[in-house]
Amino acid sequence: MSADGEYLAYCGQTFEHGSATLGNWYAVKLDSGETLCLTRNFDEHAGDALIGDMHYGHPAPKPAWSKDGSGLYFIASLNGYSSLHYAALEGKVAQVSKRDCHLYGYTVDAENDFAVFAASSPVIPGDLFYASLSNLAEEVRLTDVNKAVLSEIALSHPEEFRFTNDEGCSVQSWLMKPPRLDAGKKYPLVLEIHGGPHAMYGNTFFHELQLLAA
Repeated sequence: MSADGEYLAYCGQTFEHGSATLGNWYAVKLDSGETLCLTRNFDEHAGDALIGDMHYGHPAPKPAWSKDGSGLYFIASLNGYSSLHYAALEGKVAQVSKRDCHLYGYTVDAENDFAVFAASSPVIPGDLFYASLSNLAEEVRLTDVNKAVLSEIALSHPEEFRFTNDEGCSVQSWLMKPPRLDAGKKYPLVLEIHGGPHAMYGNTFFHELQLLAA
């Protein structure tokens, strides 16, 4: 519920393909029952759609209303990333966190204009980050909880590329080379394709894919 008690937010969908849906955020005005789709102009998934073997399937954090009740913060997924977004009541949506990662948890202090979020990347299992809601340049990393372990192993850094399939669609893909690649040698190639369209591969830590690359 917004701080002024005027609106109640909820997640829902009007699009369904098989059992796959495209999530949206709505706000209902309690005194009149008027319902607004805050993400009506946002052609992406309002929610965390990234799959990995650490953070997939966890409960999504609830949205956080802005201080003045004019909109709310939520997680959205697009192009292999999930990040913090802000949706205003009038339908404008803006990305708040700029880090290229898998943002899977957050808490917002709207009163003091900042957020702390939990995020992962292909080489970071999960850590906490700080972001000013009004100054994105202030985004900083707060923890490095796996520093000792990661200093003892070599990880593959995925290289993103895209190709056009026979139907003319651009398909996002990643190449994970062995961490200690010898450019003069040939290596076997493992092609791993996930089912869809319920979720997406992307920039999150994935033991299985790191093991295959190793």
